[in-house]
Amino acid sequence: GVGRSEGGFDEGRGETEDALAALAYAQQRYGPGPAVLAGFSFGAYVQTRVAQACGPERLVLVGPAVSRFEAAPVPSNPW
Repeated sequence: GVGRSEGGFDEGRGETEDALAALAYAQQRYGPGPAVLAGFSFGAYVQTRVAQACGPERLVLVGPAVSRFEAAPVPSNPW
């Protein structure tokens, strides 16, 4: 958690699970469609992890925290 948010920092694991759960909810509610992920700093790191699980159509990373975290390469777009 940051500021007044609830929860705790989980080194990217729980944050990734939360983002995947939000994506699953959106797809359940609005139907499947192309995913567009975006993140800033630590959020960019989390989105690289989410991208590995869902293969988004677009991925926008701003100021990724590359010196702090290791991340596997994002799979190339099959189109």
